[in-house]
Amino acid sequence: MSPSTRPPVSPLTQWLLAAVLIFAAVMRLSWPGITEFKYDEATVARRALAFIHEGVWPTRGVTSSLGIPHPPLTVYLLAIPFSVTRDPSLAVLFLGALGVIAVWLTFVLGRRYFNERVGLIAAVLFAASPWATFYSRKIWSQNLPAVTLGFMLALYALIAERDKRSLPWVLVALGALMGLHLGGIAFAGVLGLALILHPRSLKAIRPATRQEWGRALLGLAGMFVLMAPYIAGILSTQTLAGTALSSTGEPINQAPISLLSLQYAAQIATGYQFHALAGNRFMDYYASLPLPDLSFLDLSEMGFIFAGLGYVAAMAILPPHKTESSAVATDGSPPFPASRARYTLLTLWFLLPVGMWTASRGAIFPHHFIQLYPAQHLMLAIFFVAAYDWLKARLPHKKRAVLLVGAGTAWLAALIGWQSVEYFGMLRFVSVQRTYGGHGIPAREIWETARLARQFAGPEHLPIVIHTTGDDPDYEGGAAEFDALLGDFNPYLLEGDDMEVAPASTYVWINTNPDGSYTIEIRPPPQTYQDMPQARLSNGIDLINIAPETANLRSLLTAGERLLLLLTWQVREIPATSTDYMFTVQLFTNDWQRWAQEDRPFLRTASWHTGDQITTAVSLSIAEDAPINGDYYLVIAMYSLRDGEVQGVDVLDSAGNPAGQQIVIPLR
Repeated sequence: MSPSTRPPVSPLTQWLLAAVLIFAAVMRLSWPGITEFKYDEATVARRALAFIHEGVWPTRGVTSSLGIPHPPLTVYLLAIPFSVTRDPSLAVLFLGALGVIAVWLTFVLGRRYFNERVGLIAAVLFAASPWATFYSRKIWSQNLPAVTLGFMLALYALIAERDKRSLPWVLVALGALMGLHLGGIAFAGVLGLALILHPRSLKAIRPATRQEWGRALLGLAGMFVLMAPYIAGILSTQTLAGTALSSTGEPINQAPISLLSLQYAAQIATGYQFHALAGNRFMDYYASLPLPDLSFLDLSEMGFIFAGLGYVAAMAILPPHKTESSAVATDGSPPFPASRARYTLLTLWFLLPVGMWTASRGAIFPHHFIQLYPAQHLMLAIFFVAAYDWLKARLPHKKRAVLLVGAGTAWLAALIGWQSVEYFGMLRFVSVQRTYGGHGIPAREIWETARLARQFAGPEHLPIVIHTTGDDPDYEGGAAEFDALLGDFNPYLLEGDDMEVAPASTYVWINTNPDGSYTIEIRPPPQTYQDMPQARLSNGIDLINIAPETANLRSLLTAGERLLLLLTWQVREIPATSTDYMFTVQLFTNDWQRWAQEDRPFLRTASWHTGDQITTAVSLSIAEDAPINGDYYLVIAMYSLRDGEVQGVDVLDSAGNPAGQQIVIPLR
């Protein structure tokens, strides 16, 4: 029976489906600012923005736990919302909308290849799942259920209906799955094993005419087009994939084979362990909910998922004549040339990714199994409908049948109600509480800080100085987050509080507080130094001040104690090279015995602007056996590291000629 000849969806089902989709939209589109925005999310956003505004074609996504970068298709997809605004809220809503589409496609697959009841139950379970909703809002390089369902719908048509026209769509969707995440390779295995297990389907779909060969080749071309940026990146120096692949032969810590993959595969389809997002405050989270702890409902859903897996797997391996002769009679699904394939495909969809991650023997995380959505809910729905039909046939009395329907409906209603409460309760909880070790600071706090910074910077495009975690957005979280949000302002990214930058004009200053909140203010330009600098360096930097004054430093020296120094530098000119620098501060006696040393990274050269004043705090730990009496010298130098070798920066004399590489200041 072709899709066009199937009976239309009943009016009641249409109303119920509309209610499910509205529910899914409320779950996925509410409070877009209550989500995570950390290094991975910021990295995807930065690459999408670089693609839009700078024309930089991304060749990789975020890096996997194995050290191999994922393909960049997620970046290209998110370029759609980021082409409208830099505000990640729209990207969250965009992904949430794709999540609603995935709920609808769940119904489509369930109804088309099983029946309306399966489609509705699976859709509402998928819509209500707290973990599925949480992952559907993440700006992250993971499989998108809408794409997974597109592949599976095409694969079902190919294998179960033996429809040759679906072959190119299978190949294109497979390319999309692999282009989103390397875990999509598992679906190549699903396709291959499905054809091996159903050779009649393989024979029936084999291209025979020139037109059929053309469609197949077009699909194959589409698959390679979706993977082309990644392949190009591997063959070039624009990605770390080549380096990562070359190191995969190195020994790694292999975890023992366990059932953790199976647990996670079922767990992320429910709300089980959802309280983990509250971190060490999970008891406060449960206390904040309007209902008592009903997490046993999530645990029962996990149990039904495993029961569904057993049932579907059994239906897939039973002799064909039994399944194909009874399939229509028991579940009301339309007949197909390969009826048993319906169960085979669902079983492979679940088990192959689980087996792949188990066999990897590496670290396993729940998000590895996003690619399973919504196979778990489909299996549970199939099991429920089959169990109901079996029991109803053996309980002919009308009251017993009504009781049976009532019990199943009550469990389903209780589960959906509880999962809605625990999900929205978590959104409310993390919005007002600090959840260390869990969800962390909600994204809206840094987003609102960035919006306020834009307002303060105004049309004058004032400089923005940001104290955050890390100063390299390619590798460090806070730097990546602010670079994604304010990268068009070329902000100064400073790690910690040991360095301060004061641009030559009025500027916006942002500080990351210990509790994760942010302080933002407008600061005036720094005081202009009229005196000659303490020293002038050949890389365009002047040392303009040392505090406390050097005349008083000798009296502050105490063996075994720390000496705090503030060195103020000024950018005289921008060097031709982009080399980054370190600086060192050392304490010597006149016999050139060193008694203290501190080396620190200097402000990254890419952030230098003429007139910038950079203040660096240095805490010299003086050796305990440093002599009480004696003449001391403070030695300051700047250097770079090139190919592992130290390259000193010349100190210039009054005529601008090199005069050594050390600033020597006597302390008498």
